[in-house]
Amino acid sequence: MQSIEFSRSDEEHCLNSKDTFDGSTIYPLLYIDNMLLIWQNVSELVDLWWELNLNLAMKDLGLAQHILRMKITQHKTIQELYLSQADYIRHTMESFNMQDFPTSSLKGDHMKSAP
Repeated sequence: MQSIEFSRSDEEHCLNSKDTFDGSTIYPLLYIDNMLLIWQNVSELVDLWWELNLNLAMKDLGLAQHILRMKITQHKTIQELYLSQADYIRHTMESFNMQDFPTSSLKGDHMKSAP
């Protein structure tokens, strides 16, 4: 990603970013052989997709609904994305045979629910 002018986050190595000419930012989130592109400007996304496609074997799977067992919800009117870990927690609890544990106690006061 650095070869196409993306900077990698020091805190989270799968997070790269690139500032665009109009002041928006593109975030390609990388995990093993999966990539999730988050953008503000569609024309910048198309340019990035073509640039990546020249160097990588890529397949466009459309709008993402899940990543790493987290559900992605897009609130279109205020242009925000929400990630829900409910499915991930449910799967993890079941794998440890703890599905009857009250998961409501896992939500801290600092967490905000998606609309």
